[in-house]
Amino acid sequence: MIKLFTKKRNKKGFTLIELIVVVAILGILAAIAIPRLSGSRDEANKTAVEGTLRTLDSAISLAQANGSTVSDIASLVTAGTLAAEPNGPTGATYSIITIGGQLRAVVSVAANKYGTHAIVTTQPIEKLKDGTTISGWN
Repeated sequence: MIKLFTKKRNKKGFTLIELIVVVAILGILAAIAIPRLSGSRDEANKTAVEGTLRTLDSAISLAQANGSTVSDIASLVTAGTLAAEPNGPTGATYSIITIGGQLRAVVSVAANKYGTHAIVTTQPIEKLKDGTTISGWN
């Protein structure tokens, strides 16, 4: 009779409480990680835009030093100072304008269909570094 009460049960699997605890922990971790990852993506896109603006400014200077006429980004490709026209993150387009009597590369970013990033028009790299925010890139 004692053997019936002391017999070990053969447990297989997890209890419902254990599963609920694991799912809750995973939910908390996801709630912490997702906002941090989206912030990293925004920062990476802004850094990519800054790098492209620096490259375009260098290509403009090089083309002018070589005596080429620079009117737009396609003319930099034609002059051989730029391998191809740059593709920015979603919504970013690059152009060349005159700022203070000097040709400069600028970026224009229009709000996407969800309206999650601000409209930034014709900003040279100095403006982006001064704190102009471009957030919510897709």
